[in-house]
Amino acid sequence: MTAPTANRSVALFDYFVADPHTLSAGRGKQTAYGAIHFALLEALCDEFDFTVFAVDFDNPRPDRINFVRVPGVVLKPLAVLFVTYHLGALFVYLREIVRRRKRFDVVQCVESNFSLPTVSHAQFNHKAFLRKGWPIARPSGIRRPLRRVDYQLRRTVEPLVYRKASRVVTSSNGLLEDIVQSYPWVRDKTEIIRNAIDIESHSAPDDFDRMTVRGPIGIKPDDTVLTFTALGDFELKGMLLIFEALKRVARADLHFVSVGGPPPLVDAFTERARAIGVGNQVHLMGMQPDVRPFLW
Repeated sequence: MTAPTANRSVALFDYFVADPHTLSAGRGKQTAYGAIHFALLEALCDEFDFTVFAVDFDNPRPDRINFVRVPGVVLKPLAVLFVTYHLGALFVYLREIVRRRKRFDVVQCVESNFSLPTVSHAQFNHKAFLRKGWPIARPSGIRRPLRRVDYQLRRTVEPLVYRKASRVVTSSNGLLEDIVQSYPWVRDKTEIIRNAIDIESHSAPDDFDRMTVRGPIGIKPDDTVLTFTALGDFELKGMLLIFEALKRVARADLHFVSVGGPPPLVDAFTERARAIGVGNQVHLMGMQPDVRPFLW
């Protein structure tokens, strides 16, 4: 009789991995990939032995998923979290290796948030951003030098992590091109895995009334709406170009609705829309527990 094959062991590094339902109730924190990681853990925890290294984690299957808390400091500026998580994760990872008495088969991190990955899931290229994007994206006040420090730290660690990883995964051709241009030696170990969309869950219910969302912000039933979602870096992602296009088109029935972004950024771009002369057509909703109603 053949002995059963042991599951492959996977170490997953992310700052926060929260249950989306918990977030909808207004509790918990999440990273850009946190929801993806939560879904992955739920779906595959019976096939793989996962250990999650995070500051906070809503464990959907404590019987199958091990959680190792990382002592990261959750404070602004973000550079504080990056440094404390990076150092704390390395310490608890090595401690876990000693406890287990064997290495993990796969060690996956997000970007450069861990020093010893086999897989780095890249969602940004800090070297390219500092070269091309920073002159365009100009945070105001004290945020500017603090953000610069954060980006510079990540840009310094980025090539070290990519050299250690045996695979660098991105979600788009454009990001892959940026990474290869910045680090040509990484080309042979890159792979594109595009972000999946659950079409069924993102389809509007038959009885959904879009005016329950649009009416309160001054949009009429026959108006045309452009939608936009982003966690930040609005200027780099072209929001000001959209404002200028709205002004040039000069159609009062054309509206722009954006979901995402921290309050200071939302306030700053709301003011910029007013200054350009399209304030009545621009609706920046900030972070929302559910993006879908604004898309419907």
